[in-house]
Amino acid sequence: MLLSLLLKVVVVVGPVYYDNYMADKVVAELVHDLSHQDKSSDQMGTDLNMRFSINNITLPASDFVCTHDDQGYHIAVNYEVRKNLVGNMDVVIHFNRTFESQGATQHS
Repeated sequence: MLLSLLLKVVVVVGPVYYDNYMADKVVAELVHDLSHQDKSSDQMGTDLNMRFSINNITLPASDFVCTHDDQGYHIAVNYEVRKNLVGNMDVVIHFNRTFESQGATQHS
């Protein structure tokens, strides 16, 4: 019984962590690419949506806040996922991380 409960947790929680892992890779690549470009926050959000679509990531891009200042580009990730485990018992997984690039190119 304990083994089946553990297997159920892995089946429910595993895909959530995999999606987060893939999203982290996409965001890290975007921040790295942005360090060589000059884009607005809206353009960053559009690029993020496109990359999520290409990589089949189903997380809402609205949970990824893109900003740009003199220090570089910043993408703050803050979201939670709720999955049903057994009956009326849910698992809530919260992700909170910030990605930053340094030395962004500034054009006047």
